[in-house]
Amino acid sequence: MRKFFWIAMLAGLTGCGPNSATTRKYLNSSPHRSVAVLPFDLVGGQKNLTQQASDMMANKMRVLGFLIADRQKSRSAYNKVKNQSFDQADVVAGIGQSLGVQAVLVGAQDDAFQNVNKQAAQYQMVTNPIPACCSRYPNPCPSHQVYDPVVQAYVDSCGPTHSKIQTSPGYSNSTVGFSARLRLIDVATKNVLWETSDQEQPANVGVSTAMDNTTDAVVAKLVDAYMKQGL
Repeated sequence: MRKFFWIAMLAGLTGCGPNSATTRKYLNSSPHRSVAVLPFDLVGGQKNLTQQASDMMANKMRVLGFLIADRQKSRSAYNKVKNQSFDQADVVAGIGQSLGVQAVLVGAQDDAFQNVNKQAAQYQMVTNPIPACCSRYPNPCPSHQVYDPVVQAYVDSCGPTHSKIQTSPGYSNSTVGFSARLRLIDVATKNVLWETSDQEQPANVGVSTAMDNTTDAVVAKLVDAYMKQGL
């Protein structure tokens, strides 16, 4: 549902929030249209998706009309405060000034994980009843060779035989999640203009999808804040 909302917003089809045309029109006169998106700080998680998450944020913001600072320059500047940018508004504002932007978006990855649970199918061996026709008098049925999984060989069909039956099917499922916090820093005043957080745990998908969903939600919140707060 959230993915549909995002696609609709970009296409200008949703009535639930600002569409891309409305957003672009507002951003043309926004005092914080130019933004440097820094790699997220790594706080926790099995996987380090800090750069991928910031790139995803930057791309989605660019589509909506934000002027995004050069990625390589932003990454290079971030090295001065690597994994410490979220709580250093003064330093981050200085980075923004050096990059010639009006605002800086910093983030913190709190978690990113993907756990796969697998269970093989369960089987058991059962003893088959000897066919009744084998002892039929005076015309027993002819015997033939059948494979017996217990002895792993072919045996007489009128003797003891076994079968392998499934008692429970196998399965595989995954648990994924991505959570992050973000802040928008005003370069001129060094104040925090806006902040939010989001956590997504979709079922049976990759962690990159959880990250995609999280950045969708955050960008929607950011656009909403720009429009309502006059950022």
